[in-house]
Amino acid sequence: MKGLNVNEVNGVFKMMLAGQSWLGSVYTRWNPDFIAPNLFRDRSEAFVNNLAKMNGYDALKQFFPMR
Repeated sequence: MKGLNVNEVNGVFKMMLAGQSWLGSVYTRWNPDFIAPNLFRDRSEAFVNNLAKMNGYDALKQFFPMR
């Protein structure tokens, strides 16, 4: 509903949005095949973004967190 006024959204659209949200959860949150690729993609993206803000060694430490 981003960009829409709440008064402009009718009941049918709200039901479709709920179904789309559930389907998105099935494809991502509840899918075990999604965990490893998503983890790699998120950490790679964070590494590239951190390279712009810090030196290479500190950005690499963020890629492999040791807590």
